[in-house]
Amino acid sequence: MASPHERKIFIPQAIYHAYSRGVNKAVIFHSPEDYIYFTECMMLYLIPKEQLIGYLSHQGYPARKILHLSSKARSLKNYSDEISLIAYCLMPNHFHVLLEQKNESGMTNFIKSLLIRYSMYYSRKYTHVGPVFQGRYKATHVANEAYFSIVIAYIHENPTSLREFHSNPEAYPWSSIRDYSNNESTRFWIKKTRSF
Repeated sequence: MASPHERKIFIPQAIYHAYSRGVNKAVIFHSPEDYIYFTECMMLYLIPKEQLIGYLSHQGYPARKILHLSSKARSLKNYSDEISLIAYCLMPNHFHVLLEQKNESGMTNFIKSLLIRYSMYYSRKYTHVGPVFQGRYKATHVANEAYFSIVIAYIHENPTSLREFHSNPEAYPWSSIRDYSNNESTRFWIKKTRSF
């Protein structure tokens, strides 16, 4: 029987539905600023550094914010050659990401970096002591196109559990659902296509 602490080996060139939640199901996103910080971290990890300033300018970020984010990106490892983000949803006490990894450690390294960075931000902002996330993240292999479609729908329908978005998950601002419903989406760091 495998030890719960044993490092899992994930398959290169495979897709995984990964997710994690707050300790004891505690809220991890309290304000729009928290959701934005987490989303920007994903973006900085996934946009090639040489394309970042052009992307931020095109998206209409103010000059001061561009300077701040591009400066932050210089100190971060970039994972654009190791993983692709296909879909995501950030909920008050957990998050889901659908990723394709290009080597066996890409997803693990990306999520570890993301959780450490957000935990540092969260602990500093809320003077929180102890872990923010409950144990290691979970990941399920998405092995075929039928399951792939089901997982994308599941991720994007998560907000229907919230009263405000029960009948309109497309209005939820903290997911990639609009990148799928809007053919003119310019968030190229979300890769919407995959061939099995």
